[in-house]
Amino acid sequence: MSTNASSTATSAVQFEQVLDNLAVVHLQVALAAGRKKLKAEDLGIADPKSDLISLGSKKVFDPDSLAPFRQLRNEAQRICRQEGVRFLGSPNLFAIPVTQVATVVAQLDQLEADFNKEKLALLPQVDSINQAWQGKHTTYQQALKETFSREYFDSALNFAHHAVRIGKTNDPNVDKNLANNVGSLSDTLLKEISEDARETMNTSFNKGPKVSHRVLRPFKRFAAKLRSLGFLNQSATPLADFIEQTIASITSGPGYIEGADYYRLSFVCSTLADVNNIRSYLAGVLNQQQYVDAHMPADTSIEALEASSNAGLEATVSDACPADVSDAAVLKAVEEFEMTAETEPVLLPAAMPPAKPAQSAGHWF
Repeated sequence: MSTNASSTATSAVQFEQVLDNLAVVHLQVALAAGRKKLKAEDLGIADPKSDLISLGSKKVFDPDSLAPFRQLRNEAQRICRQEGVRFLGSPNLFAIPVTQVATVVAQLDQLEADFNKEKLALLPQVDSINQAWQGKHTTYQQALKETFSREYFDSALNFAHHAVRIGKTNDPNVDKNLANNVGSLSDTLLKEISEDARETMNTSFNKGPKVSHRVLRPFKRFAAKLRSLGFLNQSATPLADFIEQTIASITSGPGYIEGADYYRLSFVCSTLADVNNIRSYLAGVLNQQQYVDAHMPADTSIEALEASSNAGLEATVSDACPADVSDAAVLKAVEEFEMTAETEPVLLPAAMPPAKPAQSAGHWF
């Protein structure tokens, strides 16, 4: 068998293995904005040219009354994204490991029940909410003449979700397109980890050289997600090991993580926050101890640490590169790593159970 034929056969096996271990969750959450188009007469002005100016919208219904529905929608997306990755570029489709999908569906079932409970509580109050909103904005009575009815909200507000399995159709053209989309999940996984790590960096590592132990929660979530989706990307398991080993090495007592522990954790966060940094770390270009040595002040007294913080100490992964490594050498190392990654097949963990139909909360997948 030729090299190309062998590679194609290996890719086909990998594609089927990925499909065997994935389910797709489809969220269908419809919200109501409580807004209508703002008209010129609402403001008592001349009607502008519609092809030149848009007056925007007006809030004709109290937005606070609709906030619970947005929160439940956001929580549903958070749960799906914590366990899986976005699929087909849609904010409502998530590829989830079959080992986790029953748990996800159970959580979504509870959110759907909460959503419907909020809806039942809202509907009898629609008229009184309309009156209260108009009474709060008496200056804009003309603009608030148009309102939304109870029937509108009954139809507009909906929460549904479906878990399904996907498979090959044996149509080469269709399967090729599916294979491309499934293959892109490898990059999507690292991109989503990077997005979340950047958020953690911006919210937790910008207030000086110490953080509370609560900051470990997102790192544990990162590691769990990488492990459960390890069959998508061969980098996932080494990254999960990297995170868990760093967490296990922390010796800071109750209260705050500081000193060398802080800088080790900062290195992990900075590495995960950029896909290029992830590749450089896996290629051996970035080194955690060199990063700690570069950023850890010689004087570790409280006063010195506070002074370093006030001076604007920034923990950046770029400083972890050895001083004698040129840009060309870094690029060469990354390229060699990527070439190795391309030639080594991604194999499923031996301990992963074979996929089989399961049922949870009334959903077949």
